[in-house]
Amino acid sequence: SKLYSLLLNGTNLEYIGYVQSTNLDDFNIWIDENIKAMGFNDNPSRDIFLTNEDIWRVEKNKIIQSLPDLVINDINLEEQIVILPDVTMLGIPFNLIKINNEILGNKHILSAPFSIDNYKPKRINDDFYLWAPLKQNDFAVAMAYAGVERVINQEEVRCDTSDTPTANSDVNIFISHGGKDSTTGFYGVYPAEDKAFNIERLFGTGRVAILFICHSGSMVKNAHTNSNNTLIKNLIESGYDAVISPSWSMQISIPQIWLPAFISGLKSGLNVSRANFIANGIVEKNFISPKASMAMH
Repeated sequence: SKLYSLLLNGTNLEYIGYVQSTNLDDFNIWIDENIKAMGFNDNPSRDIFLTNEDIWRVEKNKIIQSLPDLVINDINLEEQIVILPDVTMLGIPFNLIKINNEILGNKHILSAPFSIDNYKPKRINDDFYLWAPLKQNDFAVAMAYAGVERVINQEEVRCDTSDTPTANSDVNIFISHGGKDSTTGFYGVYPAEDKAFNIERLFGTGRVAILFICHSGSMVKNAHTNSNNTLIKNLIESGYDAVISPSWSMQISIPQIWLPAFISGLKSGLNVSRANFIANGIVEKNFISPKASMAMH
């Protein structure tokens, strides 16, 4: 269960060896004990003398303190970091990895390709599609969509509220419910209670998939096949270059803050990882807590 790390600065080797400060078991224990509680509350205060910001700041400190710390001394991390975890590490939300007491996702632009072959920092700046199944009359889905609809330019984003998406744009954005369990990982997209989609063809084709779907970024290790049960891998294998999604429950107020900043970043010529980093920074300015600012990764 030891963690082995290789750090390159360009072509220069900075570090190679085992990380002595923690191991894989520490991460697995953290996930088992904390990931269910990562759902964000955008209005937690019930005390007139205690602000939401006070609660989020305490929340952030508790999360940072609780995370296993990869103490790797005498290195200077670059602005952009590429993480290539092996199959046993893929279940860990990489933007929550803590090095030298700092959460990586707060400080650095991160990418986590499944292999070096599909690490493609391409620029994407047009052709957006947004889907939400409003006809199912689910309150949370409707609220999330309404928030996004108010802040996007609908001449730039093709909006679809039908029951069946026709996702075939460069950037396909999905709003719905999602579920997971400890055995299969992410296991379904739900437009409303007691209804489920067949996800085999749901996500269509495109270059970037944005999933405002609870747990859609989660991964569960399959010990028998030494692989992970994950929607992300399926989408990459189906032709997507990148997927951005939450590993825990998605709060409905986050998309309307995150999405305009992300789209603006892409349209100004930024690559996907940098646009995501900037959008997460905008979320943090509103909500402080990593439960919100680190959700989309």
